Amino acid sequence: MFGRSTDKQARADHKAAKAALHDNQAAEKKAGITTETDTYRELNARVNETEKRVGWLHR
Repeated sequence: MFGRSTDKQARADHKAAKAALHDNQAAEKKAGITTETDTYRELNARVNETEKRVGWLHR
Protein backbone atom coordinates (compact mmCIF):
# COMPACT_ATOMS: atom_id res chain seq x y z
CA MET A 1 0.00 0.00 0.00
CA PHE A 2 2.67 2.51 1.01
CA GLY A 3 5.57 1.13 -0.96
CA ARG A 4 7.14 -1.92 -2.42
CA SER A 5 7.51 -5.07 -0.43
CA THR A 6 11.02 -6.26 0.24
CA ASP A 7 11.93 -9.90 -0.15
CA LYS A 8 14.17 -11.56 2.40
CA GLN A 9 17.01 -12.17 -0.06
CA ALA A 10 17.21 -8.47 -0.97
CA ARG A 11 17.37 -7.55 2.70
CA ALA A 12 20.04 -10.16 3.34
CA ASP A 13 22.10 -8.94 0.37
CA HIS A 14 21.87 -5.35 1.59
CA LYS A 15 22.80 -6.31 5.13
CA ALA A 16 25.83 -8.28 3.91
CA ALA A 17 26.96 -5.41 1.68
CA LYS A 18 26.71 -2.96 4.58
CA ALA A 19 28.63 -5.32 6.86
CA ALA A 20 31.42 -5.68 4.30
CA LEU A 21 31.61 -1.89 3.93
CA HIS A 22 31.80 -1.39 7.69
CA ASP A 23 34.43 -4.12 8.09
CA ASN A 24 36.51 -2.49 5.38
CA GLN A 25 36.10 0.89 7.04
CA ALA A 26 37.39 -0.48 10.34
CA ALA A 27 40.37 -2.15 8.66
CA GLU A 28 41.28 0.98 6.71
CA LYS A 29 40.92 3.16 9.78
CA LYS A 30 43.17 0.81 11.75
CA ALA A 31 45.73 0.94 8.92
CA GLY A 32 45.66 4.74 9.01
CA ILE A 33 44.09 5.16 5.58
CA THR A 34 42.12 8.39 5.43
CA THR A 35 41.27 8.62 1.73
CA GLU A 36 38.71 6.75 -0.34
CA THR A 37 40.23 3.59 -1.77
CA ASP A 38 39.09 1.55 -4.75
CA THR A 39 37.87 -1.12 -2.35
CA TYR A 40 35.77 1.43 -0.50
CA ARG A 41 34.28 2.69 -3.75
CA GLU A 42 33.41 -0.83 -4.90
CA LEU A 43 31.81 -1.76 -1.59
CA ASN A 44 29.93 1.52 -1.38
CA ALA A 45 28.61 1.04 -4.92
CA ARG A 46 27.42 -2.43 -3.90
CA VAL A 47 25.57 -1.00 -0.90
CA ASN A 48 23.94 1.63 -3.10
CA GLU A 49 22.93 -0.99 -5.66
CA THR A 50 21.40 -3.38 -3.12
CA GLU A 51 19.64 -0.50 -1.41
CA LYS A 52 17.43 0.01 -4.46
CA ARG A 53 15.66 -3.29 -3.81
CA VAL A 54 15.10 -2.64 -0.11
CA GLY A 55 12.36 -0.42 1.25
CA TRP A 56 13.36 2.50 3.44
CA LEU A 57 11.96 0.81 6.52
CA HIS A 58 14.43 -2.08 6.25
CA ARG A 59 17.61 -0.13 5.54
